[in-house]
Amino acid sequence: MANEENIKPHQFKPGQSGNPKGRPKGRGLTDRLREVLEKDNGKAADELIKTAMREAKAGDFRFWNAIFDRLEGKVADRIQHSGDGGGPVQVNIIRGVDPRKKGDNDV
Repeated sequence: MANEENIKPHQFKPGQSGNPKGRPKGRGLTDRLREVLEKDNGKAADELIKTAMREAKAGDFRFWNAIFDRLEGKVADRIQHSGDGGGPVQVNIIRGVDPRKKGDNDV
């Protein structure tokens, strides 16, 4: 049975990392995918494109999204920070029950 006396000497000290060298460079999924796609003068890439085109023609574009998101990075989402017509954002405050208060709450 583990007890604090046995665990304490093996805990990380403040400022000490459990993985000081970090993750190894160049062997992530994206790097491995690129490596496979570049082999044999791009034959794997050609096959991947054929499959993606067949799926896209059938109406399934998820395949393309997964490939491009992995290889090229996701396209940043555009978020509107203004109200209708470019004006200020309207904020409506709704008064309700405060769960922190016990007893009578105005609604």
